[in-house]
Amino acid sequence: MNGGTLREHLKNATRERHAALDAFIGSLDTPDTYRGYLRGISAFRMFVEERLAAAPWPDRLGDWQPVRLSEDMKRDLEDLALHAPSLDLALDLPSADSTLGALYVLEGSTLGARILAKQVAALGFDETFGARHLARQAAAVQNWRSFVAGLDQHSSIDETVASRAACRTFDVAHTAMRMAFQTPFKGSP
Repeated sequence: MNGGTLREHLKNATRERHAALDAFIGSLDTPDTYRGYLRGISAFRMFVEERLAAAPWPDRLGDWQPVRLSEDMKRDLEDLALHAPSLDLALDLPSADSTLGALYVLEGSTLGARILAKQVAALGFDETFGARHLARQAAAVQNWRSFVAGLDQHSSIDETVASRAACRTFDVAHTAMRMAFQTPFKGSP
């Protein structure tokens, strides 16, 4: 590595994309905004989790596994009579280094989930209705810490490959959100 930790490198490489995604989503302060967010994050997360299932696993992570949210998201979508948009995109993860980049984006969202869970609780969505995935994710801070410990182990890694995969993963998230917010969110609660 070129100095610093892999996490620092990935954070710097994705900073602009992360900021753009956060700005696009904004605050989840209305039920309609949350519905759009849920549609987009579900499309994104289910898409990436599916690709990770077939991706080469980084040895440095050992038996660590990401928190899988797809099933909770499906239940949350059902609660609100919503569907996630289908994504017809490419996200190739041909190497363990690219897998690390994608996992960095997925697992990094754990910290933001704590804030979002509080926002949507004020709207009536929680671990029993409409926000199961946020409750599970917000409770997984130790999983994030374990991931970071594995991520930052000192061993050879192609930072460029990991960074490109992380950036592509953010691009998929942004596309999913744009698609979700293009469709009106008529539905229940």
